[in-house]
Amino acid sequence: ETILEIGTCIGISSAYVDAALHANNKGELISLERCDALVPFINQNWKVLGVKHAQVRGGDITQLLNEIIDEGHVIDMVFDDENHHEQPTLDKFEQLLPHLVLPTLYVFDDIQWSDGMKRAWNRIKQHKHVAVSIALGNPSLRFGVCII
Repeated sequence: ETILEIGTCIGISSAYVDAALHANNKGELISLERCDALVPFINQNWKVLGVKHAQVRGGDITQLLNEIIDEGHVIDMVFDDENHHEQPTLDKFEQLLPHLVLPTLYVFDDIQWSDGMKRAWNRIKQHKHVAVSIALGNPSLRFGVCII
């Protein structure tokens, strides 16, 4: 029902997700971007790209996640491409975990970004609620994919 993207940047990944939602003829994408100044640019990019199943929210990520949780969204997938440091990655994961519909696909971008991201990925893939984990992509900038 809902795909949560954390870290929109300019909205290119969102356009791919929107295309999948369009093909499935259901669902929505909620994308969170900590840089408020990018929100109008993202919306303009989405307009040009024909994105129709997405919304972007700008601001503090922790606060935005709390809003999403409080609104009671049914989160089926998470794509985290926002803060590539150990503790913020772990904090977001723990914050969302109790509010995910199971099974959930949880994707982390850039798991090789830094030593901290490598440690975060190692902890996440060993988490008791992670049923399956796999690293995909080239060796320097991999995606980490988990099934919760």
